[in-house]
This record gives sequence, structure tokens and C-alpha cells, in this order.
Amino acid sequence: MHYPHIALLKTVSLFLVVAMHCVMFFATPFPFWKLYAEAPQPFADLLTAISGTTIIQCFMMTSGFLFAAAWDSGKRTPLQHLLHRGRRLLLPWFGVGMLWVAPLYWLFSVPAFGHPADATLVETWKSVALGLFNDHLWFLLVLFWVTVFWIAALAVLKKCGRDTVAAGSMVALIAALCVQNYGQWMTWYCLWEVPTFILCYYLGIVIFRNHEALDSLCRQHPLALGAGLLALIVLLWPYAFAPVSGWAVSLLCALLGYHLFLLAGGIYPRLLAFAPYAWFERNGFRLYLFHLPTPLLVFMWLYKPLQLPPAAFILLNIVITLAVTAAIVAASRKLEARLGIKL
Repeated sequence: MHYPHIALLKTVSLFLVVAMHCVMFFATPFPFWKLYAEAPQPFADLLTAISGTTIIQCFMMTSGFLFAAAWDSGKRTPLQHLLHRGRRLLLPWFGVGMLWVAPLYWLFSVPAFGHPADATLVETWKSVALGLFNDHLWFLLVLFWVTVFWIAALAVLKKCGRDTVAAGSMVALIAALCVQNYGQWMTWYCLWEVPTFILCYYLGIVIFRNHEALDSLCRQHPLALGAGLLALIVLLWPYAFAPVSGWAVSLLCALLGYHLFLLAGGIYPRLLAFAPYAWFERNGFRLYLFHLPTPLLVFMWLYKPLQLPPAAFILLNIVITLAVTAAIVAASRKLEARLGIKL
């Protein structure tokens, strides 16, 4: 079954991630890339903070929603789910990391977290293979680990006859706390980054299993529910980047995202009739894979020579990134057709 609001939320989330990668150069520096404007911009800090609690969390929630739909249908065994996720996530992570990210970051001496600008190609390949340099591909690894965890957890809960919201929530919280408190030594393959997303993914599972009642509630009380969620987020915002309290903010943001996109689901047919949106929905994941390092190269090569205001440069970077990546995606589609394979 197709869920328009879920498809719309996933597509918008992917687009916003790409856009935020063009904004982050103007935020207060933190260990992601090593390229930043001399003076941080307050609007960039605000957008980065909001996106840090919202965009990937919403995507994780939608992933959990769709996983629950597939899991509860019983059409695949746990092993088949595992193999499917490995093919969809691990193969792109390794292939794009080794054949796209590593060569380009080495070729253009792009400084990034886990990748010094003067690293050799062999050193870069080694860092990718060990899961130490992933750049934007960290998301694929985290999504894979979270999905593997819930495949195992739901199988055990089902076997024990305890596959309930209360039991699942307890498992999610305990797992998140354990990784948060004892997993900092796991520096490989982004294992230490999963705590928040274990919870957001399970939120999606819970929403799917109760979506008829939740959707009815959202439609009956749209303003009250939306305002209540927003008020809770604002109330907890000072603690948004601390463990546990930050998890609560992320869950509330994901739930608010679901609420808003459910209410906006009526525009989905009109969006599908709009060719650029339809193309992006079909190719969003591939565009995400290939969009870097274009934003970084645009910043490295054009920011100082052009001397544009930050907001204008961000818009220019978004336009260039989307145009260049769309061309790369189209080329990859033609290559597939010529070779008779599916990358």
C-alpha cells in the first residue's frame, strides 16, 4: 500500500539534507567538514540546530514506518529483510564510498572529518573501508545498524509474545542508553551514532501499527495537536542536544513532521504532476548519494572570488549542486541502460 504523506516526507527530508549541506559552511564550526566561512551567521546556526533534531529523525521515522509495513505483512523472513537491507544500504555505502567519495575527496584535497586534505588515495580508501571516513554516507550505515537491531528485536519480542508498544519502547530506550553510555569506543562504521535513531525508527513502527487511530486524531484536532507538539518542542529546546532530553525533542519533531505531512497529503497528487518533484522523488536517494562533494567544491572555488552575501551564496550553491548532481544521476541512469544492469 502506498502512503502519500510518508513518500512526501521522505522526499522533502532528502531535499532538505542536500540544502543544509550548502548552509553549514556559514554555521559555527563543528567536526563535520573543515571548510567554514570566517564569520558564522546566526540564521545558519539556527537552521543547522533545527535540522539536527528534525530532518534525519523524520527520515528515520518514515523508514521505520515502511519497515513495519513490510515486516507485518509477513512476506519476508527476518533473513530476507536483512539481505534486502544489506543490498540497499551496505552496497551503496561501500561502492559510492570507494569509487566516488574517496577518489574525489583525494583528487580535490577536500578536508573533512576523518579525511585530512593531504591524505593519499590509499589512506582514504583504507579509512572508508574501516568506516572511519564516511562523510554523508554515515547515514546509510546508521540506518543499516538500526534496521538490523529492530529485525532482531522484533523477532525476539514476537517469539516471546511481547511485541507490544510498552515492551518495544523499553527495549528501544535500554538499547539507546547502553550505546550512549558504553558505546563511545565503537569508532568504526558509525555504530556509536545510533542511539537517537533507534528510538525514531521505533516511533515509525509504532505509528504504522496505530496509524488509523493516529491519523483520525490528527485530522480531528489538527491545530490543537500541532500546537501542543510545537509547545513541547519549544519547552524542551534548551536541552535539545543533551542525551535523553534531546531524544525526546527528536521524537517530538518527528511526530510533528508526521502530523504536518499527513495534513498536507492532499497536495501530493498535484506535486506528482509537477515534473521536477516527480523526478526528485524517483531519484532522491541516488541524488543524495552523489551530491557530495559538489557543495564543498563550490564553496572552495567560488565563495571568496564571488564575495556574495551568505544567503545569496547558499542559494547559488543549492542551484549548482542540484544541477550538477541531476546531470550525474541522469548519466548513471544511461550507464545502467547501456550496460543492462541496475546499480
